[in-house]
Amino acid sequence: MEELTEVGLQNFFSLFLLLAAVAEVEDVASHVLDLLNFLKPSFITSQRALIWKGHMAFLLMYAEKNLDIGVLAEKFSCAFREKAKEFLVSKNEEMVQRQTMWTLLSIYIDGVQEVFETSYCLYPSHEKLLNDGFSMLLRACRESELRTVLSFLQAVLARIRLSLSVKLMCEYKLQN
Repeated sequence: MEELTEVGLQNFFSLFLLLAAVAEVEDVASHVLDLLNFLKPSFITSQRALIWKGHMAFLLMYAEKNLDIGVLAEKFSCAFREKAKEFLVSKNEEMVQRQTMWTLLSIYIDGVQEVFETSYCLYPSHEKLLNDGFSMLLRACRESELRTVLSFLQAVLARIRLSLSVKLMCEYKLQN
């Protein structure tokens, strides 16, 4: 695992995503997470971005199959929180390093928005994807980055509001 190149990592995720599409996605995702634990934490950014995209692809598969995303969401949201903390601390660092961190953060933001929008039902585990990393981002972002975060928050809140409205209507109909 440690010797995988960027192409090798792409092939790794392609293989396991294909397997997850035809087999039990929970079992496949579990094995992938176990294998990813063998990777060095000091990967170059392009490889780290591939890992985040792969993780997000599994989250989306869970959402599309209406499965509880809790196990995947917890680990991934912790990585997001840590990256957001780094981003907050790096407020005055060089632009290239901030852009590198923003690449990972935007993968998470875009992916989580898609998870919320494609989920048939919102479960309590969806909340795990929304952590205090977002409050750190709000303090650390520049104008263009802030627009992205605020747009994300607006879309997620609209989805939560819709989900609550549907739930309340169903409960009302059951009572009457």
